[in-house]
This record gives sequence, C-alpha cells and structure tokens, in this order.
Amino acid sequence: MNQGARFPGRKRYWTQTARTYLFIALGGMIGALARHAVTAGTEATLGSAVLGTFIANISGAFLLGYIGTVAAEKLQMSIELRRFIGVGILGSYTTFSLLSYQTLQLLEDGHILAASVNAIGSLVAGLMAVMAGVKIART
Repeated sequence: MNQGARFPGRKRYWTQTARTYLFIALGGMIGALARHAVTAGTEATLGSAVLGTFIANISGAFLLGYIGTVAAEKLQMSIELRRFIGVGILGSYTTFSLLSYQTLQLLEDGHILAASVNAIGSLVAGLMAVMAGVKIART
C-alpha cells in the first residue's frame, strides 16, 4: 500500500511546512536588511545606533500589531503569508538581543540613566506601539 494514500495529509503537511520555512527565511532577509538600513541611517544622521535600535523596535512593534491584526481578523491571510510578515520580516527587523546588548554597553560605560531609559522606554513604548497598531487595525 502506498504510504501517501494511507496517510494523505502527511505529504501535504511537509510541503506546507517547507513552504512556511522558505517564506520565513525570505522575510528574515528582508527584515534584516531593513533593520540595518534604519540603524545605519540613524547612526549616520543622528550619531546614535542606540536610537536606531529604538526606532526599529518601536516601529516594528506597531507594524506587528497593525499588520498582524489586519492579516488575521480582516483579510484572513494564509498562515504562510502571516509568518512571512510577522516572524520573517518583522521578527528580524526588531531585536531584543541588540536592545539588551546596547543597554549593557551603556551600563558598562557608566551611563546608568541612559541605560535605564533605553530599557524601560523601549518596553513601554513597544507595548504602546503594538496596542496602537491593534487598535488602528480594528477601526
């Protein structure tokens, strides 16, 4: 007996999973390049890579709230497309690890207030941004 006929969903599951991983990888490349552009541009124009990280994280939080809500609740986008955008593009565009590393650098350089503002401000602003994105998407 053909295993594909016996378990018809098995092959389909693998194909969808492989496609999903490909979409996430392609989105990750796009998000990483966009992230680099924001950080490098902010550092070149304003002299602060930390501010670039903040801008990317907050704008990414807003976009994830907005696009994620519209995609799931209004457009019923496929799971592959939602993961392409949310996990791939926006997951690599925003980064908690860089935020943490830059906060540590500020602490090690003796900038305790700046480190505190960076860490707490990013968390609060990120939460507010994702809430705004969801609220705007639902209107």
